[in-house]
Amino acid sequence: MAKADHVRFISTHQPDSAISRYRAVIAGTADLQGKYDASKLLVQIYKERGDLDRATAYADLFIRFSDTLNLGERQRLAATVGNKYQYHTNKTREEQTRQKAAFYRQLTLAVAAAATFVILVLVLLMLHRRNKRLQEVIASTNALISANRQVEKLKEEVRMRESEFTNLK
Repeated sequence: MAKADHVRFISTHQPDSAISRYRAVIAGTADLQGKYDASKLLVQIYKERGDLDRATAYADLFIRFSDTLNLGERQRLAATVGNKYQYHTNKTREEQTRQKAAFYRQLTLAVAAAATFVILVLVLLMLHRRNKRLQEVIASTNALISANRQVEKLKEEVRMRESEFTNLK
């Protein structure tokens, strides 16, 4: 806005109108950017006219507006940096949480696999011992059956001999 007015006023050789307009912008409630532009253009006009005192006064205003705008920019930059820091902090925390969850998931799977392996080994050991006992029982039963058969044979033999003995008598 101010630059277009400056070009119009200067091209039509109305520097006093430009000065009046820019002073009104600085005195008014215009936005800071407008005041910044107006003070800058007043410095140029007064410098071209050779009025260095007024050029210096408006240069001081220009510097103040520049500092204020720069402070606002710094605040925005600080907010941006703060937001980026918070984003990265949150992202780091989230990544750590994911890593912990993955670690605990893997730990759970490892413990479950180890427990399953231990249970399987115990079951196999128990079945092996049971099988061994059953084989011992079967062997004992077979030995008992064999002994009973021999006893029966011996009894039969004793009967036969008794019967022979009786016949011989």
